[in-house]
Amino acid sequence: MRSKATNILQVFVIVTGVVYIICGLAFYFSPTKILQIFAENIPDTWLEQVKSDELLAPMYLLLQAYAAMVFTAGIAMIMPLFDPVKYRGLIYYNGLIFPLLSSFLLLKQSISAFFSKAPEVDNAEAVYAANHVHTLILILGIAFAVIFIINLAGLILTKKSSKEEK
Repeated sequence: MRSKATNILQVFVIVTGVVYIICGLAFYFSPTKILQIFAENIPDTWLEQVKSDELLAPMYLLLQAYAAMVFTAGIAMIMPLFDPVKYRGLIYYNGLIFPLLSSFLLLKQSISAFFSKAPEVDNAEAVYAANHVHTLILILGIAFAVIFIINLAGLILTKKSSKEEK
């Protein structure tokens, strides 16, 4: 019989897996559609530019390759559901280290963009718009930070039972 703490960890693992699968699939099959949702100024020929540009074409393909990796990491998060003690290392790598590094990178960029060259305006919305904070980067940074926090909480909750191998 599983403890309440283990059940909580399993819910956090499921949430992590679902977020990774959704992000992986979305960016693997159509990164341009996802980016279009959050972009304001889209040139008419930008899709052709992505396919032929020396810089953008490799970045586009690398984004798809990393999306495939995130998708498979999401699928791999099914394994800790069956044996959380045995696959605890997977939770550490996919649930702590990866989202910590990703959220740090994404949120650092968003925060530095928000505070750089702050114009003389009174409200936060105008500062946000004027400093070119990328909404998608901010959303993914927050999502990865939340994934890190919930998995950390789940691992802390189950630390005692994992030592006893329950």
